[in-house]
Amino acid sequence: MLRHGGFVPTVRQRSLLALTLTERVGISRGIVTGSSIREIGRLLDRAASTLSGEVAARHGGRPEYRGNEADEHAWKSALRPKHCNLAVHEELQKIVASIQILDWSPEQISGSLKIEYPENESIRFAL
Repeated sequence: MLRHGGFVPTVRQRSLLALTLTERVGISRGIVTGSSIREIGRLLDRAASTLSGEVAARHGGRPEYRGNEADEHAWKSALRPKHCNLAVHEELQKIVASIQILDWSPEQISGSLKIEYPENESIRFAL
């Protein structure tokens, strides 16, 4: 406990399940050599689905993937607390308010947003 109250925040650590910088660099090198995601996964003893999500969904795909950049991005995106998109996105607030009249569940609202706004990620992934 601190002298004037409160607690010292804990030092940030990566989850033991998270990819390490070394693994991300290994993915990057495997991509450069033309290895498949499955081959890279076997070398790193990681599931191909984990690597596929790492490369394709979060970091721009095979041509764009860079291990160091991906690691830096992952570290920054893991910061907490996160801002609630619904609290800061005025357009989304109006849309959700109009849908709430229907007394839908959060899952139904989220599904509706994915259908109605397929190209607008700031709305689709806000809830």
